[in-house]
Amino acid sequence: MYSGYNWLTALQLADSTGIVLTVINAYLPCDSHSNVDQYLDCLGKIVAFTDERTGPFTIVGDFNCNPNNTASPCGKILNDFQKDFNVIRVIVVFPQTVTHLLVMYGIALRG
Repeated sequence: MYSGYNWLTALQLADSTGIVLTVINAYLPCDSHSNVDQYLDCLGKIVAFTDERTGPFTIVGDFNCNPNNTASPCGKILNDFQKDFNVIRVIVVFPQTVTHLLVMYGIALRG
């Protein structure tokens, strides 16, 4: 499924009952104060993309921040995104010394 962005791809999986799961893969800008506007823009585009879908979705990818680090400018944004859009952070795969891969899950209730 084409998102229109080179940093955001998606596919849809359907089961035999017709339930469709959208799996979104995202690569967000690196965690720095100079990238905050771009980071917010990317998250906004993810929201717009999920608004066009119905049913459950999963967002996986390299969010390039540590949401557990209070000094992380993009980590705070990601935490706010998680709360504001009612998505659940499922897993952090790598230690803090490596870029973080996060999996988030949410339900698109619109449409």
